Amino acid sequence: MLSVRRSLVVVAVLLSPLAYAQSALKIGLVVPQTGALKGAGKDVASATIAWASENNRNGGLRGRKIDLRVYDDESSADGAKRAATKAISDGVELFVNCFGTVACIQIAKEAQAANLSLLGPIAGAEVLREAAFANVFSTRPSASQEMAAIFRYITTVGQTETTVVYQDDGFGKGYRDVLAKATESSKGFRIKNQFAIDINTRNFDDVAAKVVASGEAFSVVLLCNTPNSIAMINALSKRRYRGVNFNLAAQANSTFIAAVLPEVRTNKIVTSFVTTAPPPTSRASAAVGYRTGLASWAKDSEPGYVGMEAYLNAVVLEKLTDGFAPARIDATLKRHPRDGQIGGIPMTYQPEIRTLRGWLDIAVVSPTGQIRHQ
Repeated sequence: MLSVRRSLVVVAVLLSPLAYAQSALKIGLVVPQTGALKGAGKDVASATIAWASENNRNGGLRGRKIDLRVYDDESSADGAKRAATKAISDGVELFVNCFGTVACIQIAKEAQAANLSLLGPIAGAEVLREAAFANVFSTRPSASQEMAAIFRYITTVGQTETTVVYQDDGFGKGYRDVLAKATESSKGFRIKNQFAIDINTRNFDDVAAKVVASGEAFSVVLLCNTPNSIAMINALSKRRYRGVNFNLAAQANSTFIAAVLPEVRTNKIVTSFVTTAPPPTSRASAAVGYRTGLASWAKDSEPGYVGMEAYLNAVVLEKLTDGFAPARIDATLKRHPRDGQIGGIPMTYQPEIRTLRGWLDIAVVSPTGQIRHQ
């Protein structure tokens, strides 16, 4: 559905520019369309396009047609900055969704300079939830909250420590830097070891050897993207490591599951995720809308957790009746009732970190390839 260029990609969704030039709501969506993260970018774009298209078919958002403009961040900070700058020059009124810490921070900076909001960064970076970025609003928990959920789960099965493997870049280091904060909520729990993956040398075998030599017997938490997670699990399997691998929601996708399923089926490994959005198969109205929207507008895309999160972020737009400027969004969300539903999901606004909290769970890949929630 998307027309991909090497630089910026702009897609107007079901909109005649001449007919709606004065009244259309221009929304900027900056996501990877090229580069290493383009797979996740496609999922985010497809979900957001499905939401916009369904709304436009029903008359738009509060009577305004949605002019969703998709820009390519090229899977890089510089690309994200260029894309956000272009979107602002095109007159977008706000940004919705973005993928990855590095890109989201750049988009947030450009949006802030223009007094525009960024709704729904798909990134756990703590900095995006600090007071300095008062224009950013999330539904995803912070990195430390994601990690704490994993650690609490590990303690429920009688374990008190884990080993962490992180990719040595902005994404991996961002999660690594909040590990101490995450352990505070799990009394007596500690990080036994930390090993870094050099993304230039791809030293997966060396890291796997260190994990095994350290005596790690139960769990490894992987703070890595999908390709690096797969490579790390393969390297651990070659070393006959048989523990549990914990991962992040963005890796709960069909590519990852297909890669690890043979090992899961033979009971050689257990692979789990912390998920930050409801299952795309659930009966929540947002999940139903997501599946229906993809079937109509993005038939080449499969429902997934990242797409579900992106769709839910877009649904939040339907609640913002007082406008999209940062101060107005904050004021609107502060009136949101505790555990008031958005998309059929109870969500509570935490104004100190400008986050709508509604979902945080552990899921496990089953031998049939399904994701089961604990």
